[in-house]
Amino acid sequence: MKKILTIYKEEYPWDVRIEKLALQFSKENESYILARNNNNEPSEEKIGKLNVLRIKYFTTLPKIINKVLQLALWFNPVWIYKIYCSARDYKINLIVVRDLPLAPAAILASKALRIKCVLDMAECYPLMYKSICQESNNPTTWIIKNPTIATLKERICLKYLDHTWTMIEESESRLLSFGIPKEKVSIVSNTPSTTNLLEKSHKGNELRIVYMGFVTKLRGLDLLIFGIHEFIRQHGKTLQIQLDIIGKGEEIPYIQSLIKSLDLEKNITVHGWLDHSEASKIFNNANVGALTYRKCPHWDHTIPNKIFDYMKAGMPVLCTDIEPIMRIIKAENCGIQTALSDESIASALHTLSDPDLRSAFGRNGQKAVAERYNWEHECLKIDRTLRELL
Repeated sequence: MKKILTIYKEEYPWDVRIEKLALQFSKENESYILARNNNNEPSEEKIGKLNVLRIKYFTTLPKIINKVLQLALWFNPVWIYKIYCSARDYKINLIVVRDLPLAPAAILASKALRIKCVLDMAECYPLMYKSICQESNNPTTWIIKNPTIATLKERICLKYLDHTWTMIEESESRLLSFGIPKEKVSIVSNTPSTTNLLEKSHKGNELRIVYMGFVTKLRGLDLLIFGIHEFIRQHGKTLQIQLDIIGKGEEIPYIQSLIKSLDLEKNITVHGWLDHSEASKIFNNANVGALTYRKCPHWDHTIPNKIFDYMKAGMPVLCTDIEPIMRIIKAENCGIQTALSDESIASALHTLSDPDLRSAFGRNGQKAVAERYNWEHECLKIDRTLRELL
């Protein structure tokens, strides 16, 4: 039996994609996860089929020092040493590293031990950093999240990786444009399982919109709120509308003040981060899923797993002009695309107040998940990569 080590720069549990990957590895291999440990969790732990390893937490040191020691920097000797020792001591055959920050450290360990290394590129860090810096006036952001440095690091890593998993076609095409051989890149999207595919009932004109995820400026929730304000101005006496925002992020104070200033507190609720059962109740009661992201290079080269969750739940997707999202929405006829103006969003919302249209979009989305956009389909590609490398 082969042994696979997954490197994750944050705490585990819990991350949906990391867990799905590690569980898939465990079907025919022994699966390990190496994670950060800011909360003084056990250094070794068995969670179901998974062997969880964590960075050592020094109880004699202040918490802030432990956090500094565990920063996900490729040149951090704590991470380099732990990755190398974990792979050596547990006789690992393959390292899978989540995203760019720790990729160089993982590659160094793999080369030293003469084993294979795969990058799970859930985010295109150079483009993500570029988009963040364009929206930030903080000079520190340009230092910590410098897109030029991230680009250089990515190009070097790609030369030495044995394989890279991307999230979407646009991201794969980007790597191929760098000259990366086609056989060293494949798409593994963060799609849901086909279990519990239940048809949603769309009745009445009331709109119950849900957004789940981080609350940042690039997510465009303020755009959606202004659109709802315009919708109510036009149709408030005849059509009801409700938005539930589930998540955390730096923009929450601004979003809350915006809701209050527009007198939308009866229509929009910011729940913060909820546990799975609470979030599911709100999610299952919704009839529209929102992805009103601001246009940027990062969004055009990744895909939020929420689009597939909305589709699986039988909800139409309301999206802006983001290339991968718009491509899927148009191909599957499972939602509606809007411009970023208040009037355009309000118009799209009015269109979605038709229950028959919502129902048709919902059925189309569920059909697409059942046939193509599902984790069972992605697992075939994961297994193919593992067979080739192991």
